[in-house]
Amino acid sequence: MRLAKYIAPLMLALAVPGIGHAELSADDISALSSAPKGLVLASDGAVLGTIDGLRISGDRARLFVQTRGGNIFRRTGGKDIVVTTTPAQLTRQGNNLVMEADTQRIRIKANKSFTDDSSPITILLLGP
Repeated sequence: MRLAKYIAPLMLALAVPGIGHAELSADDISALSSAPKGLVLASDGAVLGTIDGLRISGDRARLFVQTRGGNIFRRTGGKDIVVTTTPAQLTRQGNNLVMEADTQRIRIKANKSFTDDSSPITILLLGP
């Protein structure tokens, strides 16, 4: 039952034409800021964590994520995650965000610093 909660947004995107991928609009950003915290999903359905903030400036998007509820970095001891990407690689589906990157690419691009407990995991997803 719990797995269905996480997979439902991805299945909806694949099943309904026209909502598979669309760039975030100003309305999407304001809705995500005021809505209850949603999930950040990889393109293959894995959960990165819970949305803690979103800032878009020009062609860059910074996404602040808490690992609570995520399964990609679940062994990091609850460290925060900061994702830098482009708005074109993020899609809103309800209260959730789907990134145009699969789990393996996210793990490879992550700069994991386990020596300093205060530093977040940073992920730079700008190129192909």
